[in-house]
Amino acid sequence: MIDRSGKIGRPRLSTIGLVVLFLIMTTVIYWNSLLMPFERDEGEYAYNAWLLTQEISLYENSFLQKPPAITYVYWLGHKIAPFTVWPPRLLALLFTL
Repeated sequence: MIDRSGKIGRPRLSTIGLVVLFLIMTTVIYWNSLLMPFERDEGEYAYNAWLLTQEISLYENSFLQKPPAITYVYWLGHKIAPFTVWPPRLLALLFTL
């Protein structure tokens, strides 16, 4: 924060409180959906992430409807914990923040 004299000071307690409140609210909102089974397009993203782990080209061997950035999120989630559903959603939460 910049005060009236132009010096950079410490952030106010209210700003820190708002950031903490935002983090808590976002976690509460996303917490319920972290372990839900894949739905609609998520299966396609997970499949394309699996293709990446097999070193198979995405657009030659599957009909990917979205840009590859979402596939890389699922690929990274697969690298974190390959047989669970929560890593891509946790990464989505982090990217949302």
